[in-house]
Amino acid sequence: MSTRKLYQVGAEIDSRLSSILVLLPIVFVISLYFYGSHKRHQENPKDRMMPNLEQIQSGIVKTVEVNRRTGDRWLWKDLKYSLRLMVVSVTITVGSAVLVGLHMACFSAIEALHMKFVRFVSFIPPLALLPLIFIFVGTDTPAKVLLIFLGTYFILVMDVFLACRDVPKKLIQKAYTMGASTVEVVFKVVLMYAWPRILNSIRFTLRQAWIFLIAAEMIASEAGLGYRIILVQRQIGVNIILWYIFIIGTIGFICDFILLQVIQRYYAWSLER
Repeated sequence: MSTRKLYQVGAEIDSRLSSILVLLPIVFVISLYFYGSHKRHQENPKDRMMPNLEQIQSGIVKTVEVNRRTGDRWLWKDLKYSLRLMVVSVTITVGSAVLVGLHMACFSAIEALHMKFVRFVSFIPPLALLPLIFIFVGTDTPAKVLLIFLGTYFILVMDVFLACRDVPKKLIQKAYTMGASTVEVVFKVVLMYAWPRILNSIRFTLRQAWIFLIAAEMIASEAGLGYRIILVQRQIGVNIILWYIFIIGTIGFICDFILLQVIQRYYAWSLER
């Protein structure tokens, strides 16, 4: 492929070149890190600020093996806690946002009731509400679920509203002409037409959910990925922190990849619009 074609808007590139370009930033970041780690260990072989490969492997083993003091495996305990918290929070958020956003788009009365409130609250940083959450809800799981909900719901409900508002009026009129009820129009026409775009919004919402999940676990928790990161940070356990960061990124990437594959496989028509 010519260099000139690379700068053409919308031009397709060769699959081999695409694979190389995907790997380049990953290789660059890893190489830069291990170069810095090598330089630091030349000056101090016991340096823990930028652990070398051996130290990272030691950290991984430490999280997988049974801890002598607690009698459990850190990684499995933290994964189980964080994933359960994430599933509960995202399920509540998505269910609420889809229903409210859908009805806001379909019924003017519900839009008038919710829109100004949603827009106002969406400008309030959820972390600013954290002291109130701890005072009224406590520091247990419900408080963390509420924090994640407040951090993701208002953005998602607006995305759902806009996606449902973009449904062509002709489809709605045609459905009514063919004898569809209001419930069928709302759920079988408007929701189904907007669903691929809503799935994309959920993909981006997961990023926000992870941010507030880790923040909640760092502030008050007894387990979880964020809890472990802040705990080992006091002991300069950078090798474990890097391992946990990699796990968080991998889980997020897998969830995003699965949703993207669902959209491309079952809703390809939405990508061609």
